[in-house]
This record gives sequence, structure tokens and C-alpha cells, in this order.
Amino acid sequence: MPASISDDIPGPEWELDPTSLSSTELLSEFDDPLGEGELAETFCRAFDDDWILVGAMFGTHEDHLRWGWEGFVETVKSSNRFVFLHPAAGRTHEITEINTADMLDRLAQVIKNCGALILFPKGQPILRGRKHHPDAVLKSKDDLGAPPAGITPGQRMNPPGIPFFYGAHDERTALAELRGLDGEVATVASWRTVRDSYIVDLAGLVPVPSIFDHQPHASRPEMRFLHRFAVEISKPMRAHDNPDVDFVPTQVVAEFIRHCIHPPDSN
Repeated sequence: MPASISDDIPGPEWELDPTSLSSTELLSEFDDPLGEGELAETFCRAFDDDWILVGAMFGTHEDHLRWGWEGFVETVKSSNRFVFLHPAAGRTHEITEINTADMLDRLAQVIKNCGALILFPKGQPILRGRKHHPDAVLKSKDDLGAPPAGITPGQRMNPPGIPFFYGAHDERTALAELRGLDGEVATVASWRTVRDSYIVDLAGLVPVPSIFDHQPHASRPEMRFLHRFAVEISKPMRAHDNPDVDFVPTQVVAEFIRHCIHPPDSN
């Protein structure tokens, strides 16, 4: 809607200055559903007032998910790591806030709604690499599998001491995961899954639907959030980052997915 006083925007005593968008910015926000040609230009000429999003006072569904995740990350990095308490009554804004204790359940809901929980049939080949001394020969499953519990270092998905099996579909990716240096040696082993399982596939997400697609209204903000979430948690570590702290959010999410997100046919 063009800029105007909306029912959900308080009176002037609030001194509210909601974010507005030009028609060009609005189309960009919706991933240019009219393309970049004459139709989009005609739209922008016809609606030359700024736009204010319905719900500007409290944020959109996508905003709530993003703010909830940002709050979760901040909490597990610097406040609470193992105990997530629900806030006392009256301490949260029911419309806007997803508190830390609820964020993982909301994330699970988004993952299922967006079709990111998929069947991983048995018999799938999985490749895993292991760096070692040039004179060493690795052959056994103990040599080439996950490191022993208790001594495994913390990584993006596993906390220190808790081993995870990191695998890839191709040798290049398996080697890239090792972040090796020139002159280092690695052995890549091929494994095969022996039972059906389910995985959360954040690499194969379907594109964010257009506003003109015949999709449920909730799918678009959730898909936009999940795409951005996938990019955020896969960013490479920077030189000044601390793995013991900066990997904590993804470690918590991985453990939650492992134990608490169940396949559709489970009881």
C-alpha cells in the first residue's frame, strides 16, 4: 500500500518512523517478480509514493524468525549455553519475540514446512578424508572413521569430545573439508550407508517462490529465512573468530536436529 496511516501504526505520540520503500526497492525486496523491463518501469511510474509494510510496527514473519535466530546465537555464545529458560510472564512481546527456549522448535517447524527434511536411502556412497603423516598407511575403519569420543576436537557441528562423522558426496569436497596445506597428505575412504535415514538438506533448497506463485503465504518468508540461515551457518571461519565460541550455535542446532527432529512416519 502507498505510504499512509495504517491501523497497526500508533498515533504521533509514539514518534514512530517506520521504514518505507520506493517502488523500485519494493520490487527488489520481492526478488523482482515483474522482471527488469517495461512492466517493472510502468509499475514504478504508476506508484511513485513510498510503501510501508503492513505490520511495520511489529515486523514480518521472516523478521521474527531472523530476530529469534540472532537472539539465540547471542544467548548461546555469551549468556546461557546448556539451559534455556522460558521468560517469566509479561517479559516478552507475544507478537514479535521468539525467545531462545522456543527458537529450535520454530526452526524445526520451518525445516519441515520448507521440505528440507528428506529421505536419505540406504546404499548411498559417502566419502571421508583423513590427514596423516606421509609415512602412515590408513586402512581400518578406526583409522578412517570418526575420531574416538573424548579426544575429538570441536568443529562446526560437533562439540569437543563428541565425534561426528563428516562425509561428502565427492572426493574434492571431502578433501576441501580438511583445509589442508601444501605438502600435507590425506587418505579418502569410501563408505556406504546401511539403512534408510533422514537428513536436513540445506544445500538443495528449492528457490524462494515468487509472490505470484500459487504457494501458501507462509512458505515465502520461511523459505527466505531458511536460505539466509543456510548461508549464515556455512560461512568460513575468519582469522579472528574463536571456534570454541563461534561454533556453539551450529553445534547446538546439529545436536537438536540429530535427537529432536523426527521423520514424518515416526511416532
